[in-house]
Amino acid sequence: MCSKPDAGEKLLLAGFIFVFSSGAAFAKSLETVNTFQSSKFQHAVSAYNSRRYKDAVVILEQLVNSKQATALAWLYLAHARYAIGNRNAAIFAYQVLKKSFPGTKEAEQAVICLRKFESESSLQSGQVAAPLAQQATSDELPEKVEIIPSKFGHTPVTTANSKAIKDAIINLPPKVRKILRDNGVGFCIAPTMEEQFPVFLRKEREGFPGYSNGTVGGLFDISINKVCVFQSKFDETSHQPLEVRSSDDLVGTLLHEAGHAIDAYLGDYSQSAEYKTAFYRDIDQMPENMSLKIKSFAQKTAFSQKESCAELTSVLLGGTRPNADELKAYLSNTVKVVKLHLGL
Repeated sequence: MCSKPDAGEKLLLAGFIFVFSSGAAFAKSLETVNTFQSSKFQHAVSAYNSRRYKDAVVILEQLVNSKQATALAWLYLAHARYAIGNRNAAIFAYQVLKKSFPGTKEAEQAVICLRKFESESSLQSGQVAAPLAQQATSDELPEKVEIIPSKFGHTPVTTANSKAIKDAIINLPPKVRKILRDNGVGFCIAPTMEEQFPVFLRKEREGFPGYSNGTVGGLFDISINKVCVFQSKFDETSHQPLEVRSSDDLVGTLLHEAGHAIDAYLGDYSQSAEYKTAFYRDIDQMPENMSLKIKSFAQKTAFSQKESCAELTSVLLGGTRPNADELKAYLSNTVKVVKLHLGL
């Protein structure tokens, strides 16, 4: 879990909220539950993402008690229980998830969480816990790149774009690779969002009123713990795929979404007092014409903090991004915070 419980206690498990550039992605779950359950699940997810963890627990326990809860509902329940300080109940939920839904992505997440609990217990008892990084080879991250086949006649992922994504992951700095690897983050590249998140495609994009998620180039979906990049975006008017994006553009998106994953697994540091202070100082010193030019990254909102963190991560890791020079120049204090967390 990357969120902080209401009491402000820092969580030891990193990263279990939906974090990406267009909002919470739980569309895949909605395809597998009935209408009543979907409605309750949506309310639970909304409560969780608003950090109303107690409310989320109440709703999710109702779903669980109905004996028809999905693996994702169990995963959210475990995370929410931990967020309110109910550690033993959270462990129980992770264990149920692991045993009841073997082979699912949610069960894999449960295993990661249980390992972290075990590591925590070992350290408290004076034992030396082996880091998860020792269990992985140096090439583990690139091997996790899943190439999603075309399902709707869209242009398949090209060999050049696939290679560019894998090369970019190989070239990540050591600390960045370690954060992603230790927390089991995977990667995929799909022809379009429609192949991966068809239900989510037409929903309104978070932070961009009037635009749909089809205009999004990628996302970090923590329900499957994966950074996903889309080779083509959709035209907002025709709803048809646009031309295939360049490898440089895709890599920039990959690094942006990896920035969201890192932010999550480092405890939502984009929402910390340290980040907010630096970010607000930069905004206060920014010329008005520049704040309008980089509007989505220069507003005094939690959303803008999150997005600026991801965008600066991409820029600092070498991603090709619009207004990269302006971002570095006018968010200079924020850049220092991001560099510190990336080990740069």
